[in-house]
Amino acid sequence: MICLTSNDDFVSRADEVFPHLRKTRVKVELKPLCEKVWRNCEAQGISGKTVTVKIKYSDFTQATRSRTSAMPIASIMEIFDTAAGLLTTVYPFNPSGCWV
Repeated sequence: MICLTSNDDFVSRADEVFPHLRKTRVKVELKPLCEKVWRNCEAQGISGKTVTVKIKYSDFTQATRSRTSAMPIASIMEIFDTAAGLLTTVYPFNPSGCWV
């Protein structure tokens, strides 16, 4: 099994002041992570069927969601759409901040 990951952490005061913007910000932050995974897959000539999203909260709890498709993932948008859909299953996020 090969596992390609990409992660980033983002917490900002704006998220606390404007919580309604958090969902949009998460999607903006998600895109470069998906692009990085896709570039790595292309560079290594591999593909996969499973997208996994792990949310790590500032209180050290975490939530993990994954989805496996019948066919190998064929595009960056497929990764993004799947990951974004998985994130909605754990939304709203802990208001003290999270890492994706």
